[in-house]
Amino acid sequence: MKKIILIFIYILYLNALLFSKPVGWNNRTTIIEKGASSPSISFNRNHLFAAYQKNIMNNSEIFFIRSTNEGKTWLDEKKITTAHYFSEDPQILLCNNHIYIFWTDHKDSNNEIYFTHSEDPFGNKFSKPIRITSIKSDSVNPVALSGGNKIILIWSDDLTGDYELYVKQYNILENKWSDTVQITKFSGGSFYASLTMLMDEFYLVWQQKNGRNLKIMYSKSDDAVNWAGPVCISDGLNNAYSPYITTFPGGILCVFQGEKDYKLDIYLTSFNSSEEVWSIPIKISDDLNIERFPIILSTMNGLHMFWCDLSTANHEIIYKKSADGLIWSDKINLSVTGESSENFKAVYNLFNDSIYLIWEEANKGKICFKKSDRFCPAPVVADASHKKNEWSVKRDVSIKWKIDNDDSGIKEYAYIIDHKVDTIPKFPIKEYPVDEANFYNLNDGIWYFHLNAKDCAGNISKTIHYQVMINSALYTGNEKYYVIKYGDTLWNVSKKFYKKPTYYPIIAEYNNISDPELIYPHQILKIPPENIIIKR
Repeated sequence: MKKIILIFIYILYLNALLFSKPVGWNNRTTIIEKGASSPSISFNRNHLFAAYQKNIMNNSEIFFIRSTNEGKTWLDEKKITTAHYFSEDPQILLCNNHIYIFWTDHKDSNNEIYFTHSEDPFGNKFSKPIRITSIKSDSVNPVALSGGNKIILIWSDDLTGDYELYVKQYNILENKWSDTVQITKFSGGSFYASLTMLMDEFYLVWQQKNGRNLKIMYSKSDDAVNWAGPVCISDGLNNAYSPYITTFPGGILCVFQGEKDYKLDIYLTSFNSSEEVWSIPIKISDDLNIERFPIILSTMNGLHMFWCDLSTANHEIIYKKSADGLIWSDKINLSVTGESSENFKAVYNLFNDSIYLIWEEANKGKICFKKSDRFCPAPVVADASHKKNEWSVKRDVSIKWKIDNDDSGIKEYAYIIDHKVDTIPKFPIKEYPVDEANFYNLNDGIWYFHLNAKDCAGNISKTIHYQVMINSALYTGNEKYYVIKYGDTLWNVSKKFYKKPTYYPIIAEYNNISDPELIYPHQILKIPPENIIIKR
């Protein structure tokens, strides 16, 4: 049954990729101006929630902040910790309509894992912080994952002398933590765990020290208590660091930093759930830069890769996109600010089909935010020389338009005027902020003005079509007019206005048409008054 469901989801995924659009990014928003670091982000529809650490009086505390409009503006920050000890590395997630924040705290003379949760879905009030781990050892690098009514927490702990991975489960309905379970039993140190879930099974990767080398290890569990024997998934590389695991409709993906022949690159491997094997890692980055801390997201628009480029004095966040994991777009620098950008997190909101990126600009302690932008608003006609659907004697046409604010900003417009109803104009025509088009000495007939916009993220708006009707011989009075459409004949025009088709020769004579069978679309006919018809 699981295979059938996965195949169905995968078909939907491939169908979406066939019609995928480019993904752009809006302008950077600065959430916190100084003194902050290590941000984490979660969401509930249009509400975004972020946690971060902030330096106060030579101390580090955990703070919370939220946005109600997908990151356009942010409300006042809220201080979570008050113990005046060093609190760091916060992780935030939403589970069962409550916000949970986990972090490492040094209040017990060594590092321990603490958590708090909101008493409402929006973080208006948080519970008193509670210690989760033992005070006998050093506990670091908490990673939390929500699954139904449970939260799975994994961290590194030196309880046995070596840093090993441990797990606890929190039952939300019972408000109770399970006993601690040790996952790894290596010498050397297990760090930087990354966890995901697919079809009620948990998939775990981490960085493992093996002698003088570092490897990426993998394990799986169906209950988060009993874990399958670890498997190395970075074979063929001298060293491997900082893994990140995620699900996609075809299975599991893992990215990590790998070292081979003294070169550091980003590698990607996939898990075949039917055969229970990992693919040979393939290199994604293609230059000599120092690249670390990768993240990969799977969306209905493809795969999205992020990593930190450490090759320059100002570290930058790099982004690539792929439809299949094999062919990747050119890289884009998402943090061109002259600051040192690092400690980033990225999450995907399926409800809004949006990716949220949050990071720290370490030079000044800023917390910054970007949102993927796949929508451009359509322009609206604000003023025109010709009223829509009304005849005018004026042969010069002037049209002005306006447009709503766009997340990434409007780059340019495309427009054209012709006799077709649904023409899509091609770019580029006019760069923003031009908002007016003029056409001179147009012939009589029905015209259509077509206009759309493109934003700085590359999204193209819906095309608007504005009708312009010109008859330079028009005069006021009781005379009627008719515009020939495709398929019309004078026979059916006569029937339309006089209930009889046999008056078509009179219509032809009245409009100086020598051959009643030779009429064309958009031709304007003057309809003879009924008194003329009666006299004939």
